[in-house]
Amino acid sequence: MNPRLLQRHLRLLTLLLAAAGVLYLFQRYETFGLREEDCSPLLRFAPGDDLLLDRWPRSLRRDDALLFSGPDGELYLGIVRAVREAQGGEGSALWIETDAPDCPGKDSDELGWIAARDVQARVLMAWPW
Repeated sequence: MNPRLLQRHLRLLTLLLAAAGVLYLFQRYETFGLREEDCSPLLRFAPGDDLLLDRWPRSLRRDDALLFSGPDGELYLGIVRAVREAQGGEGSALWIETDAPDCPGKDSDELGWIAARDVQARVLMAWPW
């Protein structure tokens, strides 16, 4: 095979793999900004912070911050305090809490156990630090 032809094919393959990687990153990860005028129901985040979200978390553990859908379809921010594993074909459930006393938020004290399927994203990090 001609080395120039091989080089051209390898260059095209490299570009296709890089494009596929970028597409994967844009589908899996997202940023979400907390509004300046609102409060945060979690003490670890402040109004105006930008959150990096994993939209397809592989696992959810105790003390993970996450966004979940409430029964009204709104998004809420909370911390996982307990995980109840699946029983009899039922999906796992999470006990979610908020820890900022001066900022109202929905959590499991009001909603009960939250189905893991209602989790929209796990918070990976926030900035500005």
